[in-house]
Amino acid sequence: MEGHNNHQTPCVSNETGSEEPCTKPDESADAHAGAVSGSGADLMPQALTRGSRIGILRSLPRAQRWEYFKDQLLKRCLAILAALCIVVFLLIHILTPSPAPKLYVAIIDNALSSSQSDELQRISAAALHLSPSRKGGVMVSSRFDLRQDGLSALQTMLSNHEIDIVIADRSSFSQLSGYGYFAPLSSKLRTNSQSADLSKDYVNFHGFDSSEHKDAFYDGSGKGVQRPYGLNISNLAQWKKIAPQQHKQDILGIAQNTRNSASVQSFVDFLCSP
Repeated sequence: MEGHNNHQTPCVSNETGSEEPCTKPDESADAHAGAVSGSGADLMPQALTRGSRIGILRSLPRAQRWEYFKDQLLKRCLAILAALCIVVFLLIHILTPSPAPKLYVAIIDNALSSSQSDELQRISAAALHLSPSRKGGVMVSSRFDLRQDGLSALQTMLSNHEIDIVIADRSSFSQLSGYGYFAPLSSKLRTNSQSADLSKDYVNFHGFDSSEHKDAFYDGSGKGVQRPYGLNISNLAQWKKIAPQQHKQDILGIAQNTRNSASVQSFVDFLCSP
């Protein structure tokens, strides 16, 4: 009796005597090919993901590179370029600082208003043939208020040799002179045809006494010998033009460690000029 063909042909008998079916060669090949193709399809996206964006860009056809670059790399490149520009700017700023003023005049406790300080800066710069700006020119600043934080700012700038001249009323000037910030005028000023004899306008103030003292809290402020540290400029021609309504005594002092002695002398000559 003919049997049906839906039974698999036994290949090998095992120890129990049962027969195990064999897989057909064509079915095995198809299954293997399917497994290989399936694993390859799964691996392709991972391989592309693991590759660098530059590598992917280079592997793309030329027509697709620009679109890929805009989507994946343009923002990063712009961010890196901006960071590099900032670094270069900071390096240039640090290595090539702006030129310091040829003359810095500090106005204390509103001895001049802001507008009067600006006017003094403008006309004194013209007289000294300098720029009316902080960068290599003349700077007149009225932002120093000893009742607030002006003293600490003034002390810092004097220590850094940034200030050349200080102008204040008599009370504030006496306080600053006691800290030892000013040089005696006789060692800094010269006399000429415009300011034939300024000595009549010299004003004596106590300086700083740096000698040793038994008192541990003694700082020497205002306990030094009296010397002509101040110049009364209230009656000088140019000062009276700038501040015609002033009724108090305004005193000019020269910073102990000024680096611009020539500009200081020229500024005093300017104040004396008609």
